Amino acid sequence: MRTFDEALRELAAMAGADAQPAHDDEHVRWTLYEASLPDPERRGVLQDALRGEANAPLVSAVVTKALELVPDGERRQWVDLLPPGPLRDFARVRATELGIWESLAAGERPVDGPAEIDAWSRWLQLRIAEQLDSVRLLEELSQAGATKRIRRSARERLRLLRAS
Repeated sequence: MRTFDEALRELAAMAGADAQPAHDDEHVRWTLYEASLPDPERRGVLQDALRGEANAPLVSAVVTKALELVPDGERRQWVDLLPPGPLRDFARVRATELGIWESLAAGERPVDGPAEIDAWSRWLQLRIAEQLDSVRLLEELSQAGATKRIRRSARERLRLLRAS
């Protein structure tokens, strides 16, 4: 495992950037971390950097973004980069809901009804309302979504699906 400084230097070298500005400025580190996420070759180095990163909100932002990009089986290791507490709890829920989202989008998962939908976060409900083509779920969300925005988005998506 690399130290924070070693990982940061390696990430900077991989990106063709200077490590010193990244070391001194969290905004530069965010840019470096964000640029590293899409590249599976850099993710191990990135994880080492995040283990030494002192800025917890920055780590949380990177982890949350990583959860969208990595396969389901790798999400736990990203969540575990966060210290126990609210940031990790949030990331754990997001990782779980991304798994739900992916299985729904692939048509691989049935929904157990309104009680299950009520347990989903507003983020997941809105994502489904805006992106999924399941008439059954959209009808449910159009009636019982957690917010007006979710209900309106589900109704609009249903309208578009029925018009096509």
